[in-house]
Amino acid sequence: MSVTGSSKPLIIVSWVLQIAVAGILAMAAFAKLSGDPGSVAMFEFLGAPWGRLVVGAGEALAVVLLLVPRATLFGAMLSSVLMIGAVGAHLTKLGISLDPATIAGDNPAALESLSGMEGPTMFIMAVGALAASIGIIVLRLFIRGGVRPEAG
Repeated sequence: MSVTGSSKPLIIVSWVLQIAVAGILAMAAFAKLSGDPGSVAMFEFLGAPWGRLVVGAGEALAVVLLLVPRATLFGAMLSSVLMIGAVGAHLTKLGISLDPATIAGDNPAALESLSGMEGPTMFIMAVGALAASIGIIVLRLFIRGGVRPEAG
């Protein structure tokens, strides 16, 4: 694909979003795959302890795909699906405003790991990553010529 002068700013915006989403997902994937006590407690609270590894692997894959130019669109799609799940978990079970004491229960290591995550921090990050992922999809489709604005 050759880059025209008019699509170059769109590619730059897409890369900024890709790096931001990849950074968020990389941090989240590391916590899940390394067995961080807070992450373990959160998925046990959700009733799907095995989900931590599945979601962590999906997040790690999305990071790689987001940073490979030919796979960016697939990475953004995977990231969108993962973030829809995260937002859904917050809206249905975790709550928008996270309460580490409720999730950690009597696990002091989990409570310590989740400290600093009180309030809507994790929910806002999930919504932001979802919005950025959708933005990447739209930008990449537009750059490819798959989305055309209607003539007025």
